[in-house]
Order: sequence, then C-alpha cells, then structure tokens
Amino acid sequence: MTTTKDDDVVRHIRGSSSLLVGRLLAMVIALGTQFVIVNVIDKAEFGVFAFGLTLVSTFRVLVSFGDSQSVGRFLTLDAENHDRAGFRATLIVVLGRIVLVSLLVIGAVAVGVRQLTNTFLSAESDSSVVLILVLLAPLEAVGAALGAVFAVFGQVRMVLLRKYLYAPLVRLAAVLLLAFGGFGVKALAIAYVSGEVLGLLLYATLARRSISMLGTRPEPGEVRSGIKPRVKPYLQFSLPAGTVEMVSIVMTTVTVMFLGWWHGPEAVADFRSVFPLGRLNQMVLLTFSVLFAPLATRFFARSDRAGMEHAYWQTSAYLMVLSFPIFAVSVPLAWALVPWLFGEQYAVAAPVLAVLGSAYFLHSAFGYNALVLQIHGRVRWVLTTNVAAMATSVIVGLLVIPPLGAVGVSWSVLAALTVQNVANQVGLHRHLDFAWIDPVIIRISTVSVALAGVLGCLAWLGTPLFALLPSAAIASLVLLVAAQRSLDLAEAFPALARLPILGRLVS
Repeated sequence: MTTTKDDDVVRHIRGSSSLLVGRLLAMVIALGTQFVIVNVIDKAEFGVFAFGLTLVSTFRVLVSFGDSQSVGRFLTLDAENHDRAGFRATLIVVLGRIVLVSLLVIGAVAVGVRQLTNTFLSAESDSSVVLILVLLAPLEAVGAALGAVFAVFGQVRMVLLRKYLYAPLVRLAAVLLLAFGGFGVKALAIAYVSGEVLGLLLYATLARRSISMLGTRPEPGEVRSGIKPRVKPYLQFSLPAGTVEMVSIVMTTVTVMFLGWWHGPEAVADFRSVFPLGRLNQMVLLTFSVLFAPLATRFFARSDRAGMEHAYWQTSAYLMVLSFPIFAVSVPLAWALVPWLFGEQYAVAAPVLAVLGSAYFLHSAFGYNALVLQIHGRVRWVLTTNVAAMATSVIVGLLVIPPLGAVGVSWSVLAALTVQNVANQVGLHRHLDFAWIDPVIIRISTVSVALAGVLGCLAWLGTPLFALLPSAAIASLVLLVAAQRSLDLAEAFPALARLPILGRLVS
C-alpha cells in the first residue's frame, strides 16, 4: 500500500468513523427492538411483520433504483462546479423519479397485497399490516436522497442525528408501546410510518439550508432549464447501476419467498430473526459508503487514478478491521449466541447466522469495487456481474432451499456475493489497472481467519458465552494492533495518542 498521505482520505476516514459510532448505537437499538418484537408477538405474527419488512426492502430498491450509487456522484460533480442551479435540478430529477415510481408500486401492492401475503406465507394473513409497512419504502428513499446532500457537503452530524439516532429511537418507542400498551401489530406498523414522516419533514428543512451555502441563489428559470438535460444522463447511469441493489433483492427477498413457499411462515421467522445480526457484518461498509462516494467522485473529476487506488485499498483495510468484531461474534459464536438472544425455539437459526455473517464479512472485505467501477463509467461490467450474481442466487436457492430451509437461503447469499465481488475485482484490475490485491489486505485477512479459528475452537470446547464475548473483544484488539501501522491510525486519529493504552499502540 502506498505511503502517500492524502488529506481527503484522512477526512473521509475520520468522518466515516464518526458515522460508524452513530451506526453502532443505531444497531444496538435495532437489536433491542428486534428482541422485544420476537418476544412479545407469536411466531406467526412475527412472520407476517417480517415479511412486510422484507417487501419494504424490495420496494425501497425499486423506487430509488440506482440512486444510492448515483445521487452522490451527480450532486458532487455539481458541487465541484459550484452550480447551485444544477444541484437543485439534479435533486428534483431524483425526487421526481422516486415519487412517480412510488405511485406505481403502491398501487400495484394495494391491488394484490392479500393474494401476495397469503401465497408466500401459505396461511391467512393480515394484509393491511403489509400494505401499511410498504409506505416506508418511498419515505426511506426520499430520506436517503436528502441525506446525500449532507454527505456531499461533509455534514456528518446531520446524517448521524437523523439516520442513526432519530429513526431507530422512534421504532424502539413504537415497539415498547406495543409491548406495554397492548396494541396490535397494525398499530406498530402505523407508528413506524408516522415516525418516518416526521423525521423526513425535519430532514428536508435542514437539507434546504445546506444547499443555500452553494453559491448565489439561482432564478427559478435556471433550475427548470437544468432539469431536462439531466434526466437522460442520470437515467443512463442510475438504471444499470441499480442492478447492484437488485442483487440484494434476489438474495434476501426472492429466496425468502421461495422459503415461505416451501417451508411456511415459521421458516421465514427463523431466517428473519437472525438476518439483522448477520447483516451487521456489512455495517461498516454501508456507513463508510456515505462519504466514500463523494470522495471517489472527486478523484474521478480530477483524473487522479493513483489517489483513487490509494483511497480504495486504505478504505478496504479499515473496513476489514472495523468489521471483524461483528464477524467474531456472529460467526464462531453463533451457536451460543442465538439461543441466548431469541430463545431455544430459534436455536435452529444458528447455522443461518454463521453463514450469513461469513457472507457479509466477505462482502465488506472486498470494499467498494462496484462503486469505483461505476464512478469511472464501467457500468456495463457491473451490470453483467450483477446479473451473474442474481442468477447464482436463484440457482443455488432452488437447489438448496427445499432440503435445507432457512440455511439454504444463507448459502445462496454467500454464493451470490462471492461471484459478484470476485468479478468486480477482476474489473478493477482490467479497466483501472488496480493491483489484484494489496499486501496489507492479505495480512489482515490471514490474521482475521486465524483469530476466528481460535474463537471457534473455544466455542466448540463449550466455553460459556460470558467468557466467549470478552475473548472476541480481545481478538478484535489483537487484529487492530497487528494492522495499526497499515491503517495510519496516528495520522487519522491523532487524539488517540493522548489515551493511556491506545496511545502506545498507535504511536
């Protein structure tokens, strides 16, 4: 890894680490919310609610197809040119498309929601719960688009407060009302949607203030004239880029529908009970992407390929090290952790968690290969790769879900992510002349696998969970010490040098 120091990369690491702290808190709140839901409603009701949330994730991708990979790129280019009129025009294009597609999606769901739920859950279900939850999809899509505004201007605090504190706390409050107020699942769904609406109104007000910092205020005619020229380029980029998110739909929605079809709502509950914990392994990846997309776009705008490669490998190293604590808990400790969290009735979901945790940690270790390719215009390569990943997920799912149930879904996720990331790494080497793999990544991977093996042996020997969890924390610290020189911790976080123990480690 090059030793060139880049102020933009350091700022990205610092800001993303701040977001990670907020996201950690949000994930803790979400796990608490999940724990309460699982324990206060019966398994069949939870299956319906979980199915509704699964559809939300699907429709969320549909209504903002490709936006997560594209909004930051186009807004950053406008900001680099100090084009306030163009910035607002781009935002209008994005929000307009979300509204139009949302109307179509909600209309389709309203027509067929009862048949949809009864078919894939193989039982009579309360379809109104699913219909209410689906309203979250467009609301979350608009919130993500407005959040890109704060990311472009580096306003980390705004992203942190709304996305990682407000939304999780509102959902936790809704679940506690369900638990202690005796309300039904439908009231819980309404509370989720109401909280999202209130948060979105606040977010829109703050985003408007942020945009006002970008140059002089444009005339209305300037904004209107800038909308039409931006529609075609944005769609040409975002629609193929959206297949990245389609992979997620196939992996965690289509295959879950297969699961409900063959094994019923209880099997869906087994999968969904541990899915949030398994997906935690990409928490760092998703958090760092908020600021990485504008950073990569700036390198692209400056034609700085060397800076882009340095940022890519440096960020990948941080992703691996910071994701390891979650991997250490969710994979080698899965068989002890799942019964403790959710009760013995969900003990069969332990292997599901172990495979999911491995899949998403692998995904995080590869970093932002698809995003870098897209920003550099290699959209066709990413499109082909994603089609191959989706086909892999479906084929593997059809083969293993009937005999294995929920565990089969997790294996299909692992297979799809492996195909997707290996192909994208080939694309980085072929099109951008990136190294196949950085030596630092090899060293961090080797240490990570060895430490996970030690934890797995301790769990197999019957070590109690209260001893395994501190062991996982020690293993994470060992990895951090082993990688601290490669991560340039002293430069990225100079305040650490003043701490009694960490100061010595990063010196």
